[in-house]
This record gives sequence, structure tokens and C-alpha cells, in this order.
Amino acid sequence: MSALLNYYQKTKQLIETFSNMKDDEWELKMEQSEAVFLERDKLLQQIAPPFSDEDQVLFEKIQQLEKALESHMKNEKLSIHKNIKRLTETKESSNKYNNPYEHMNTDGMFYDKRN
Repeated sequence: MSALLNYYQKTKQLIETFSNMKDDEWELKMEQSEAVFLERDKLLQQIAPPFSDEDQVLFEKIQQLEKALESHMKNEKLSIHKNIKRLTETKESSNKYNNPYEHMNTDGMFYDKRN
């Protein structure tokens, strides 16, 4: 089996991984995708021209899959950023609840200098 065909199959596998898993399974998703990305990187180094007509058609399919994979990766990145932001806001809210006077703004406060 050619390296280009293996690369195509690994790309499809990545897209399926990102499509089928739920957002709460992100650790498993990242572990699986990292392993497949490493395998694809090794395969990419083995691919070299000249390409046959079949390889050329397969290469065009790979380019389309790469665009879909990029879209999935962008969505995943946005999801991670949203989760980080939500966790940060939750932490800040919890801290404000535990110590409400810690971050009070003192601008405009009157200080009596007579003592």
C-alpha cells in the first residue's frame, strides 16, 4: 500500500475522530488524534513525486479532506478557548463570593487626614 493511500486513510480517521466524539471526551480525542498526527507525519516524509494519475486523484481528495480537517481543528480550538474562559470566570466568581471585599475599587474614597 502506498504512503499516499495510508496518508489518505489516516486523514479520514482524524476527521471521523473529531466528528464522532462528544465535547466531554476531549482528552480521549486529543490522545487518539495525536497518535494519528504522528503517523501521518511519518507518512508525509515518505511521499515523493512522480505521481501517477491515480495518485493525482487521491492527492486532490486529500486536499479536500485537509480543508475539512482544518475546519474541525478550528472548531476544537474555539471549544477549548470557550471552556478555558468559562473556567476562568467560574474561578473569579467563586473567589469574589468567598472574599467579596478583596477586589474593591477604592477610587474616590474619602480619607480623613485629621488624627
